[in-house]
Amino acid sequence: MNDTEPIEQPRRRGDPIARCVNDLLSANAHGPGNLDTPALRRLLEFPKPDADIVLRHVFDAINAAVAGLQPDAPPHYVDCPHCNQPLEAPAPEVQIGRLREFQLTRAPYWQWSPRELLLLKESLKPGDVIVPMYAHSCGIRKPNGRIVEYRRTATTEENSNV
Repeated sequence: MNDTEPIEQPRRRGDPIARCVNDLLSANAHGPGNLDTPALRRLLEFPKPDADIVLRHVFDAINAAVAGLQPDAPPHYVDCPHCNQPLEAPAPEVQIGRLREFQLTRAPYWQWSPRELLLLKESLKPGDVIVPMYAHSCGIRKPNGRIVEYRRTATTEENSNV
C-alpha cells in the first residue's frame, strides 16, 4: 500500500452529492423505477468534480424531459451555462413578464404601472435585454454588451374615467 496516495473517504449523509443520490433513489422507488440503482449508488464513490459532471448531465436530461425535448437531442441553451445571461434576446413580452415577476417579489415601491412597462417595452430595440436593477430604473443590455440605464418615466396613472 502506498502511503502517499490520499484515501477517498466515503460520502457522509450530509454531503450534497449523497443527498442528491439518495433523493434520486427515493424518487425512483416512488416513480416508474427506470433508474439503474447500482450505477447511481456507484456515483457516491466518484470524486466530487466527476460526480458534479455526471449530476449536471442528469439534471440537463431532467430539464430536457420536462421541456418536452427528445432524450438524445443536443442541448439547446437559452441562457449561458456559465453566467446565466441570455444568449439570445427573448421576445419583449417575455422580458417584461420576467421584470414584472422580479418586481412582484419586492415591496410595492418597486412595482411599475402597466403604462410604465408598456413604455419600457416600446423602447426596446432588437437584441436588447432588460436587466432588473433598481426600483425606479433598470438596465438595458445592448447587443454589443454595453448596459444603459432606463429610468421609469410615468409617475402616475392617467384616469380613463374623467
